[in-house]
Amino acid sequence: MDPLPADWRTFGEHPTGAPRSAEPASKRSTSSFEGTVASTHRWVAIGLLLAGVAGLLGVAAVAWASQPAEVIIDGSEVAFSGGNAATLDGSAGVASPAPTSALLVATDVIVDVQGAVMRPGLQRLQPGMRVGDAIAAAGGFSPQVDAAGAAANLNLAEPLIDGVKVHVPARGATPPISGGPNGGTADPSPGGLVQPTAGTGSGGLIDLNLADSALLDTLPGIGPVTAAAIIAAREVTPFQSVEDLRTRGVVGPATYEGIRTLVAVGG
Repeated sequence: MDPLPADWRTFGEHPTGAPRSAEPASKRSTSSFEGTVASTHRWVAIGLLLAGVAGLLGVAAVAWASQPAEVIIDGSEVAFSGGNAATLDGSAGVASPAPTSALLVATDVIVDVQGAVMRPGLQRLQPGMRVGDAIAAAGGFSPQVDAAGAAANLNLAEPLIDGVKVHVPARGATPPISGGPNGGTADPSPGGLVQPTAGTGSGGLIDLNLADSALLDTLPGIGPVTAAAIIAAREVTPFQSVEDLRTRGVVGPATYEGIRTLVAVGG
């Protein structure tokens, strides 16, 4: 048998007894550095991810806060800006319904323009118009106008009211008189606005275009049915003359003869 070597008990070990390293020291140092760098990168990535999530949550919170809050009061949804919902006791606001836009239909103004104008008769005008507008609608002043009398007695800026009569004075004409069966007063001025008295015209004659049913019923041979027929006919086309009652078949010949001297058109 061959003799064992003298260092057979230290075979595979350093003489000092320390275990032999599996890899060099320089390689172990490099691996440790790379592990530290990788760990740092990982934490940086996690931090950036958390910052991004926080930013998204902040944007979402701002967007939600800017949305108008909807509350339901009496079955209606009412939106408030700023996200404050109103309560019924008014602690966080008062819910009031939006104003409802109402369509206001104004009634036309019908006036009787007589005297020294180019086209005497009824004129249909819009509310808010003036005496000057009524005269212009009647074609303006005629050559027979009494300029001094018109300037002294006509207020062209006076607002019109429905049913009024505008009289433009003519040279040498008699001042108009407003009166009738129901009373009235004379207008001593040669021109101006003559307020209607229950549909009566000049000289106490009943104006076929202005009289109401009760006044027409006072005429001989005219009852409620015929009065309604007269009103319906003038609403379609205003009467241009008293004879229109007969030619348009509104009344019969006998009734026409009984009332023709008691009525007038446009005074």
